[in-house]
Amino acid sequence: MRLVTMPSSAMADLVHIAASRGATYADARSVEREHEAVSVKDGAVESVTRTSDRGLGFRVIHRGAWGFAATDQTDDAAIRGLIDEAFRRSEAAASVQPRTVRLAPIPPQHGEYRTRLRRDPFSVPLAERIDHLRAVDAAAVGPNIKTRRSSVAAYRTRKRLVTSEGTDVSQEIVEAGAGLSVLAVKAGRKPASRYDSRLVRQSGWEYVELSNNNDGPTAVKNADIFVQQGVNAVIEFNGQPSVNPVLAQKFSAAKIPVITYDIAQPGFYFVGIDNLAAGLAGGQALGQIAKDKWNCQPDLVISAEGEGAGIVNTWRTGGMRDGLKKVCPDISEDRYVSFESNGQASVGLPVARDLLAAHPEARKMLVVGLNDGGVLGAIQAAEQLGRDQEIIGWGQDGSFITGPNVDPHLAGSVFYFLEGYAVYSFDKVLDQIAAGSPPPVKDTAGDPAARVEPCPVSAAEAQDIPDTQARAQQLLTAPRGTTEFQLFCPHK
Repeated sequence: MRLVTMPSSAMADLVHIAASRGATYADARSVEREHEAVSVKDGAVESVTRTSDRGLGFRVIHRGAWGFAATDQTDDAAIRGLIDEAFRRSEAAASVQPRTVRLAPIPPQHGEYRTRLRRDPFSVPLAERIDHLRAVDAAAVGPNIKTRRSSVAAYRTRKRLVTSEGTDVSQEIVEAGAGLSVLAVKAGRKPASRYDSRLVRQSGWEYVELSNNNDGPTAVKNADIFVQQGVNAVIEFNGQPSVNPVLAQKFSAAKIPVITYDIAQPGFYFVGIDNLAAGLAGGQALGQIAKDKWNCQPDLVISAEGEGAGIVNTWRTGGMRDGLKKVCPDISEDRYVSFESNGQASVGLPVARDLLAAHPEARKMLVVGLNDGGVLGAIQAAEQLGRDQEIIGWGQDGSFITGPNVDPHLAGSVFYFLEGYAVYSFDKVLDQIAAGSPPPVKDTAGDPAARVEPCPVSAAEAQDIPDTQARAQQLLTAPRGTTEFQLFCPHK
């Protein structure tokens, strides 16, 4: 179903009404999104989806304070309610706000931008999309191929901004993408993979690698495949731990030992970071920056949550807040806000934009979160809104803090050196399993099979740490049992 676009004249009426009611400034911003996707699995159409959504945000400055409201409706009653709500919030803000909002003088802007297209992906007939996918699927057929899945997707986003100062700008962004995934299993029930793991080969193991795609049902299906293959052990990192009890039951029945990374599950060997210690370390590092730079007086402390990670999110993200409070104990609770990022910048970015729009007065902002990706979602939202002058983030896991393109607002991260977890797994668990004497199961973060030390580093320090591929190469040539913490952490 195609959306009904709100005309710019109606948005102009909104800001004029606000001005007539005494607002010194008003703006209306509309966002409309469409998404279409087609998936083919093993030559057959698996799914065809079409979704759309829209929203209208409205801001006013009244009595020297911001007021904000939003709706996804365009009827007269919803629009009247939108105006009333924005004024109610500005009245409330004015009653406690210590200073009057004053905007920088900017001349009115007019313009339109549209993605230049050779062919609009939304105009491609469904049958043609399916034919393309089936051709890709046929090309992926092979003697060891077990499952094939291909997909195409298209996205359209329309935005318009109308202000009481005369600005009227719009844009239409169209994006398209495609993907192919293949599961291969060698004949004779021996697993095969497109990946290479010299650490595994050096230890005399064969292996197959399956992705859970951060999806609980997929994790369960992968567990069934491992059981069918009769594997001798499983290493997993499951970002949707709500299905871990199901996995535990399947692997226990098949008498397959399991090592879990970072997320504990009764009956699984726990190998991973001390999530609470990692959170506290990152929070204290960010707190010291806030103390030195702003005397512990940020306007907002933003948490990029990942609720699907369960207790890990509580320890890691909550630990960062607690670490920050150890350094800056007097930040008031009303300055702490959260949004759901699912640990991914792409997921968190639009939600973070809405959060920032609801706090238009915030300038000095700190960002903590489950991982680097979640933190970057908030930072990128501020950058898109032109509010990144004073935003500082500290991440977890070190995924985006090395290399030449580090975001300048990411002040640091806590490294776990995830690619090196296999060293702990072999040294503490798998070597004993291979020798026929499995160690006792230690399945908690408090008493783990192997504890990975957190390594907090600033962005400047991270420039001296090699990227993931280079670290892995150095690890492979190091004496057996050497960890990346020993090789690369500047704070041993």
